[in-house]
Amino acid sequence: MKSLKHILFFLPRKRTVFLLLLILSASTIQAQTPSEDVQFYFELDTIAVTQGTTFTNFLHIKNRTNRSLNISSLIENENYPGILLAPKNPSFLAPNSEEKVFVKFIASTDFMKMNNDAISFNLSYAFEDGTTRLKKATFYRQRTEEEEVFVYPMIQENYIDPVLPESTISIFVENTGYGSRSIQLELESNFAGLKLLPRQISVNLEGKEKKVIELKLSMRQQNIYLPNYNIQVKAIDLQKNKIASVTNIKVMMLSNSTQVMRNANIATDKNYMELAYNQLSNGFDYTQFKANSELKLGGGIRSVFNTAVDYYNNDDTYSVYNTYLDLERKGSSIRLGNIYGSDYDYSVSGRGAKVLAKLGSNKSIEALAIDTNYNIYSNYTSELQSSTTIATKYSFGAYNKFNGKVSYLYDHDPRLAVDSYITHFSSGFTLAENHNLRVETGLSQEQSTMDSKKQGGFMSSINYDYRTESWDLSSLNNFASTNYVGMNRGSLNLYQNIGYRLTATERLFLQYQNSQSKPEYLYNQYLPENTGQNIFNSNVYYSTHSLKSGLQISKNTWNFIFSPEVEKQKNNNSFSAEGLLAYRFRTTVSTSFKAHKLNMSAEYSYSEATERCYTFSSFKTMLNYNYKNFSLNGMIQYNPNTIYDLNYFSESSKNFINYNLYTSYNFKALQNKISGYFSAAINYSELYNNINQNVNANLEYKITPSWAGTAYANYSNYKSLLANSFRGDNYQVKIGIKKYFSNGDSGSFHNVSLQFFHDQNLNGILDKDEFAMANEIIKLDSYVAKTDKSGKVIFKNVPQGSYKLRVNESSGGRLMIDPTILVRKSVNLKIGLGKSNKVKGKLAEVKQTYDDLESDVRGIIIYAEDEQGIKTYTAVDQNDEFEFFLKNGTYRIFIENNKYEYVKSSETIQLNNADYPEILLFKFIKKDRQIKVKKF
Repeated sequence: MKSLKHILFFLPRKRTVFLLLLILSASTIQAQTPSEDVQFYFELDTIAVTQGTTFTNFLHIKNRTNRSLNISSLIENENYPGILLAPKNPSFLAPNSEEKVFVKFIASTDFMKMNNDAISFNLSYAFEDGTTRLKKATFYRQRTEEEEVFVYPMIQENYIDPVLPESTISIFVENTGYGSRSIQLELESNFAGLKLLPRQISVNLEGKEKKVIELKLSMRQQNIYLPNYNIQVKAIDLQKNKIASVTNIKVMMLSNSTQVMRNANIATDKNYMELAYNQLSNGFDYTQFKANSELKLGGGIRSVFNTAVDYYNNDDTYSVYNTYLDLERKGSSIRLGNIYGSDYDYSVSGRGAKVLAKLGSNKSIEALAIDTNYNIYSNYTSELQSSTTIATKYSFGAYNKFNGKVSYLYDHDPRLAVDSYITHFSSGFTLAENHNLRVETGLSQEQSTMDSKKQGGFMSSINYDYRTESWDLSSLNNFASTNYVGMNRGSLNLYQNIGYRLTATERLFLQYQNSQSKPEYLYNQYLPENTGQNIFNSNVYYSTHSLKSGLQISKNTWNFIFSPEVEKQKNNNSFSAEGLLAYRFRTTVSTSFKAHKLNMSAEYSYSEATERCYTFSSFKTMLNYNYKNFSLNGMIQYNPNTIYDLNYFSESSKNFINYNLYTSYNFKALQNKISGYFSAAINYSELYNNINQNVNANLEYKITPSWAGTAYANYSNYKSLLANSFRGDNYQVKIGIKKYFSNGDSGSFHNVSLQFFHDQNLNGILDKDEFAMANEIIKLDSYVAKTDKSGKVIFKNVPQGSYKLRVNESSGGRLMIDPTILVRKSVNLKIGLGKSNKVKGKLAEVKQTYDDLESDVRGIIIYAEDEQGIKTYTAVDQNDEFEFFLKNGTYRIFIENNKYEYVKSSETIQLNNADYPEILLFKFIKKDRQIKVKKF
């Protein structure tokens, strides 16, 4: 047989071209497999989902051949959480025909936590020749991933007890996103004399997980106190090299005679003025004026002015504090007054000026000069000599790319006669996919202004983060020399964490921590004689070594942690030396259901006081419960839990119990005219022999939309349990008037643009054949407007917050969305109203006596059939409930499911321009389960 090339050589040119086309066509037909004539795909490629909602996607199976198609299976590619209704499996598909089936999901917590956005189903089919073929269809989940990390104190009132060597406050760290994250917490105080342990904390959080972190506070100088302190907690996402949040926690100095009025809404009060009269139980009274204003001045300039003035009525003196003017334009700003600086590796706060200049899209330079005094001006108190700080900082890069900063700071402290210099550099970058690195280094020098004594110091830090679907690794390593001027003076912090995910809900982890602190200071005993104070540089050393492992289980809304730990602590100073070796086992349980949130932990320890050679057992448990605006927190401790408790405990001491209980309630009433909070706390310590009780309340009543009356009351009682010892109580009250004002150019006010239409097909989309709702009354909380001929309405100058939307609904329609609108920026929405009636129902099990087996009815199909025989259906959700939105008419609601036996499987209802007033109840009984009870 001659070759094709040889045959073509003898053919005329036109016939050659024709033959080539014929051969190519034949080869294409031969190469085309029957599977390419079978199409299998999802109707929607991408679906945006919100937790707790249900959604449906349709699968299309098209047979474009002239042969029949036998379908053997149609199943999901893997076991996806949240499937309410799997697609029906058609067994046969005729030639040139199409089948359309659907799958229904509920966006449960586990569904939102899935690492992969792709959701795939596999189709297995065959033609008459019997050869089985496979096809895959995929759609993608699109979820809005929250990137914030919430850091907030467990209770609103946090105190430092000056009698104790160490005080403890508890904070929550909450991951608002669905993916797991490694978070590094960096703590910084506005006063260098407040000692924080530890200053850096690494936390691993699963999706939507919340953990309790305990902070240890102590005073480095036991004879100098300020009335309050501010702790800044910066949360850094190690995976993204990004600051996830910055939170300020206020801490009060506990005293029997001095209290400073706290502003419960210090972070949220904007555009207001308030004048209030305050009185304390010791007869001291003062008048307080506070104000805040945010304006746009034109030319793209935004201004913020804030002030607080206390006038002391009896002394005719006053203090001005928390006062500043901030001008900002296109990312550059200047601030005069009270200044706070961050990322200098040094405590920076006081009065002065700060300038920030933005250099391009990802570069900026900052310079500040301050006098470290909280008051702008005061003739009420004689001010201590304060230090002067001058600093500058250059920042570059985006957080998800190469980024960093370099800073220089000079501080002159005449009170301690010390000049300090510090240069600090930090940078974060990605080495490769899933490999993130952050490095820091710093150099410092201290010099005495009294003599030629000086000393240098340095620090270095390397943080590494690696994360895949199965493995996560975090390594935080920080060292600072004993004379380093920065925040981690004389510290070594090593933290290593390895985690391995066994399944989507189970994770193993191993953690090692080595923290040591031994700071040294240049000054020894110098203080100006007129202060009457004496500062000495005591020999202080603190260390903790721990090795911890554990199992973490995250299932639906439940989170469990089981963790054994070995921990060794040392604390040496000029007066004592203590050591503690503890073997601990800790269990943590957290969950949420509807509006309820619960977080519990219990820890048992078997410990040895290594310096005094005796052993003891201890136990500590904590509880946090939240329901809507109500919060309950409690702690019980039996015997020492930390090394500091050993100062008052010995082998001959009897066992002791400490406990505290705190509850608070935030409330709003009378359509938000009245708002406020109430809290009460009790702290009992058998170890320190004292009890402290506190009750306070804050109230605001809106007289008009722009005027309000305010009131505050606080009562505290302290009692020592020792014979013939101190006890006392005090109170303070406040009453005031408050004026709110708004400005259309204020940066904190937004426009809410809404368009309303008749949603005839209830799909939430304004289709071409649907028309707008004109002349309808719309309410956004207490704000009222009327739609124009296009169904549009605009609410201008809306402050940030949550608002409830209400529509007059004169046309008989109803809102098809959640009526709550969250305003953080300008909002533009199209909102449909459908003429439908809501029908709600529930499945309830009738159990036999002693039957403790729970039934799962999630996903059971409920049908609604009208008088024409047209059926619609829905599925039972995770709360055993279901709902329909139906037009007017008579319907038969029924169940066709043989898994359970139903007392009554159908109900007939009548709908007429109103929701069905009753909840349909379908009772069911388990089949083939009989419990027999023997009588003796």
